[in-house]
Amino acid sequence: MTRDQVIAVMETRYPQNGRRRRPTIMYEDRDRLGFFMNPENSREPNCEGIFLGLTNGSVASKTYSAD
Repeated sequence: MTRDQVIAVMETRYPQNGRRRRPTIMYEDRDRLGFFMNPENSREPNCEGIFLGLTNGSVASKTYSAD
């Protein structure tokens, strides 16, 4: 999956004015893409992370960090 495909899936599953909160892109560079998400039914601080490693513009690894 390419970086653009990842962003397209996020926009489809979490539309701008949708019912669910959109993940926040915390960092994005040539080799990494990181998202943080706050569950809707929880109070701060409460955050999950998805960290993608990219090689040649495609996802090469994924790390999930539960709250």
